[in-house]
Amino acid sequence: MPSGFYVRNADSFIQIDGSHQNLVLKDAGNVSVGASSSTTVRVSAQTPCVAVRPDQGVVVYWLNRVDATSWDIVFSASDNQGATARWFLFDRQDEVTEFKTDYGLRVSNEFGQVVFDSRQRYMRVLGMVTPTISTGSVSWTFDEIPAFVLCGTAFRGWLRSGANDVRYIGRGASRSDNTLYYYPTVVMRSGPWNGGDGYLYDFPASIVFVGTKFLPQ
Repeated sequence: MPSGFYVRNADSFIQIDGSHQNLVLKDAGNVSVGASSSTTVRVSAQTPCVAVRPDQGVVVYWLNRVDATSWDIVFSASDNQGATARWFLFDRQDEVTEFKTDYGLRVSNEFGQVVFDSRQRYMRVLGMVTPTISTGSVSWTFDEIPAFVLCGTAFRGWLRSGANDVRYIGRGASRSDNTLYYYPTVVMRSGPWNGGDGYLYDFPASIVFVGTKFLPQ
């Protein structure tokens, strides 16, 4: 951009200019789900990105599209313990228009489109990893309480655990203070099954860590 407004950090890295793009917080809420069950939260969004902060237990979640502007966030827990969490819904800048104040700073590009508005709460990415483990757990610790975005398929499949039983397996996470624990093989629930031995999918899934320090608690 040859002219205009720039924001640089201490390392002279341009943080905001006319090409700035980020997702904006649109909604947030708390959820509680029992062991071997699921809870659904319906939200309105065009291009949703959901970050989840586990509070108690292991949380598994995924998105189901309902129609052009409605989505269901489905939360599940392990088969032996319930879970609680706080979720944060992010969307594109132009899909979020509610403000609590009329004061602030706005930056537009050469087409007059707003690319930054200081009244918004933007997603702050703390990092991203692609775990290679298929069992057990792995953890990461941050300077603040993290939430996680699962980029990939949360549901991994099912395993036959008895003559007429099956275990439904998903990917999930728990948290202790500022440490997030990732579990690639969470038994969400068990039930009757007559369809063979089952199968576990090993499609890679990445995790984006999101800072929650400046988000509504």
